[in-house]
Amino acid sequence: MENKIVLVDWGMVIHKAGYSLSYGNAMPVAYTGTQMLLSYLSKVGVNKEDDIIIACDGRGNWRKELEEEYKGTRSAQREKSNLDWDKIYNDFDWLLEQFKQSASWYIIGLDRIEADDIASVVVRENLDKEIVLISFDQDWQLLWNFDNVKIFSPLVTYKSKKGAYKVKPKDFNPYELLNKKIRKEVSDDLVNEVKSEEQYEIRKTIVNLLELPDYIEEPIKAELQTMKKGTDKVDKFPFENSLRKKFAKLYEDKSKVITYEDCVNYKLKKRR
Repeated sequence: MENKIVLVDWGMVIHKAGYSLSYGNAMPVAYTGTQMLLSYLSKVGVNKEDDIIIACDGRGNWRKELEEEYKGTRSAQREKSNLDWDKIYNDFDWLLEQFKQSASWYIIGLDRIEADDIASVVVRENLDKEIVLISFDQDWQLLWNFDNVKIFSPLVTYKSKKGAYKVKPKDFNPYELLNKKIRKEVSDDLVNEVKSEEQYEIRKTIVNLLELPDYIEEPIKAELQTMKKGTDKVDKFPFENSLRKKFAKLYEDKSKVITYEDCVNYKLKKRR
């Protein structure tokens, strides 16, 4: 495998940076998000030849059209936080525009489509390439079904610091995981008992990232075909002091890289 694909769950970055304000973070939320993103990319290690994709959740959600309770508590959680989420989302929209002007990254966001869907299609359309998914969304573990996939999570601890690869179990069975998610998926508020074949098929359609409905899959494929890689313009990257310097060194500085093999060995060592 030559150049790899690194795909970032942008919703994860938004909400992790947004909720950090509840814990006393005084930095502008877009600054925090950029800092997080550069940290994740530095740890997985990226080269100029790699394709970096920022996968965004679109407006609306096709899964809610099938099951209304899907992620039904998320809005209440945001309201309970007492944070100005309209401003947070606007700040991150601004940030994406800055990235479009300054970085050779692909940014994908389509109405009704989630970052999960984009990750699913990117993986299945590029089975000949190494793919690193950056997300703590456990749904994405279904994509371990494909041998070219590694998952980097900001929540995994490596040598007392957060941010490392999840280690794929040797006996991993994607269909066992899929069946478990069909029965109940607490993180997405899918907790009602499945009582009929029709309900089973609806729930399977919602949680299954191994395949997607054609009306979701085809727009993503079309978008991937139109993407053209831009050029990095360091002088236009946001936050011109420390973060611009980090962006300038992103491809050359390998001092913070954590490999998948490092994580496997670390986990084995802890078990011993």
